[in-house]
Amino acid sequence: MSDEKEVPLSQLVFEKYDRNKDGILSPSEFHFLVYDMGYYLSPKEREIAYKKMDTYFFPNPPFHS
Repeated sequence: MSDEKEVPLSQLVFEKYDRNKDGILSPSEFHFLVYDMGYYLSPKEREIAYKKMDTYFFPNPPFHS
């Protein structure tokens, strides 16, 4: 038996793209993620996608105004 914990794939992907290791994907980090996934979005499309993802996963974060 191994004492190593399995790390979820989603966590590995997040950690890869969270380049400054602050626990948040910035718009530029998000850009690299979607680009590497094969989505070539315009700056406006990236902005819309980023905002939708942000409000979908964190609808009422305490740090948003």
